[in-house]
Order: sequence, then C-alpha cells, then structure tokens
Amino acid sequence: MKILFENLNPKQTVLKNTFWLYFSNFFSKIFKLLIIITSAKYLGPQGYGHFSYVLAIVGSFFIFADWGSGYLTVRDYQKEENKKELIENFITFRLIILALTSLLIFLGFLIFKDYQSRLMFLIIFIFSLISQVKYMLHTIFQALKRMEYEGISTLIESFLILILVIFFLREINKPIFLSVAYLIGITISFFYALLIFKKIINLENFKFQLNRAKYFLINGTPIMFFGVLGFIFFTTDQIILGYLKGYQEVGYYTLVTKLILNLHLIIGFFLAALFPHLSEMREDVGKIKRIINKVVVYNFLIYFSICLLSLILIEPIFTLFFSNGHYEPSINLFKFLIWIILLISFISILDHLLFIYNKQWQNFFITAFCASLNLLLNFLLIPYYGMYGAAITTYIAQLLNLLLSYYLVRKYIFKL
Repeated sequence: MKILFENLNPKQTVLKNTFWLYFSNFFSKIFKLLIIITSAKYLGPQGYGHFSYVLAIVGSFFIFADWGSGYLTVRDYQKEENKKELIENFITFRLIILALTSLLIFLGFLIFKDYQSRLMFLIIFIFSLISQVKYMLHTIFQALKRMEYEGISTLIESFLILILVIFFLREINKPIFLSVAYLIGITISFFYALLIFKKIINLENFKFQLNRAKYFLINGTPIMFFGVLGFIFFTTDQIILGYLKGYQEVGYYTLVTKLILNLHLIIGFFLAALFPHLSEMREDVGKIKRIINKVVVYNFLIYFSICLLSLILIEPIFTLFFSNGHYEPSINLFKFLIWIILLISFISILDHLLFIYNKQWQNFFITAFCASLNLLLNFLLIPYYGMYGAAITTYIAQLLNLLLSYYLVRKYIFKL
C-alpha cells in the first residue's frame, strides 16, 4: 500500500494525491449533496433559507482569516530551505489573524435581533472558527504533498455531518439543529487532523519573525483580496436576496447554487494536487503549456457532459427528493444557471497559472472590476428579478472575468 500512503517519486506523488483528493472528495461531495438535499427537504425553503442567510453573514467575518498565507506556504515550501521555520511562522500568523477575527463575534448580536438567529449565529461562528484551524492543517498537508490525510479528514467531516443532519432534522425541523450537526462534525474531523499533524510534524515552538509576517501580509494581500472578491461573487447575492426578498427566495437560490458549485469542484481537486508540481517547473513554460492544454480539453469535455446530463436528470431528481413541490421554482433556475460551471472551471485554471507566475496583482485588478460589477448588478437586478437577477449578474461578471484572465495569461505567460 506504499503507493497510496508514501511519496515515492514526483509522478507517483501527483497520482497518489490526485487519487486521494478525488476519492475523498467524490464521496465527500456525495455526502454534502445529501446534506443539502436532506436539510432543504426537512427545513423547507424558509428554514433552509434562514440557515443559509446566517451562514453567509458569518462567512463575511472570515474573509480575511487566511490572508493568502496558505497559498504562499504551499508554493514556497517546495523551494524553501528552512521548511520547518516556514511552517511555524505560517501557523503563528494564521492563529493571530483568527484570534483577531474572533473579536468580530459581537457584531453578530447587533445584526440579528431574535434569539434563534443569535444562537444560530454563535454556533456557526464557532463552527467556522474550528474550520479555519482545520484548513490550516490541511494547507500543511498539501505543502508536504500528503493529501491522503486531508482526504481522510474531509471524509470524516462530511460523513459525520450527514449522519447527524439525518438524526437531528428527522426529529426536530429547526435550522439551529442543522448548525449543531455541522459543529459536531467539524470538531471531530479537526481532532483527527490535529493528531496526524502532531505525528508528522515536530513543532517545537510558535515562531513569529517580523520579516515572515511582513512577507505574508504584503504578498498575501492580493490573494486575500481574491477571497473578498470570491465572497462578493458567490455570497453577497444570498445576503442581498435575503434582505430584499426574504428567506424563502434565499432557500430556492442557495439550493441551486450549492448543487452547481459542488459539481464545479471536480477540476479543483486535480488542480490542488497538480499545483505544487507546476510551481516547481515554472521555468519550463513550454512543459506547463502542454500540461495546461490537456487540462483545458479534459475540463471542457467533463463539464459540458455534466451540464447536458444535469439538464436531463434535474426534474426526476427534484421529483424524487422534493415530491411535495416546495422547491419547484428551483428547477428552472437550475436549468438556467448550470452552464456557469463551464466559465468558473476555466477561470480556476487561469487563476492557478497567474498565481504560479506571481501575476496575482494583475489578476486581482481585473477580478476586482468584475466583482464590483457583480455587486452593482445585484443591487440593480435583484429588486426586480429576484433570484434570476442574481443568476444573470453571475453570468455577466464571470464571462467578463474569464475573457480578461485569458488575456493576462496570453500577455504575461504564454506570450502568444
């Protein structure tokens, strides 16, 4: 079993990491899809929309929690001479930011007025905090190219949450019990990741070197801003919908977007496994170009097939899982929005390339422009067209983002 649990050579390591990411995330995404379906079914559009709205608000408090340090650590670890020192400084930097982020918890009690929303906010906030620490450990596993540990941790989390969601929501149909299920699942998964971390890393102390912190702050800023932009792209529409149209429309829209984004993550697994090795061979532009060309072709074939298959199966699936018809408005929205995964998947490939070649600032400015346009159009279209206004906005912003990202890659990397 060495081939699945040890790094023997570069090619085997990429294949091993890809296997674990696909294996774990394949089953994890199945579990998460079942979590989404089960939660939406038992809570209904109103309850599920309420949970999604609070989750979106909490997410806004954690958009600065990584500050790009994770990507920098994975990239720099491959060429860093003092690898242990890099890890120690990365952990210290992340924990300091998370400690500062925790101070924002009091804002939640100002945003929400009713007791149930405040309690749900508190539980989801703690869940998100533990998630951030766990993902910090996952970053270290990625840097070490030991993604089997990340995969197992991900499986534990999603499987436990699914079991707990089924157990809780079949008895009590309240959004707060969905947040409790998430909290218990992430906590157990975190302890597994922590035990593995202690086993493979001998952390002597928490080093904090000012030059390292400065490096993370300066070089991580554009990546951190990308997190902000990602939040604008994929979360602010839920907040605006909830504020202007109520929890029920958030429930319709969130169900569709979560189903679609779970399908999009297929290319993300492979890019996560390939990223450290592309960073190592960055000087060989020709080789990277050949690899990326193959990735682009496979990406199109996979996602085009997924879109066509989804259009055929979506109505039978909704009939099977939501026979009461509560989510019927989501069916047409899904058919309209499914093609967005083609745009997003190609953008992911281009973003990875631009980051490898330190073009994150150039990429940031075009993405910031597209995100600003996305936010503006949400305010203009959602009041009149509701969730379809949010969907149209997403298409316009993502298409523009793809075209501008492609322009940057041609200009700065491949120089075609």
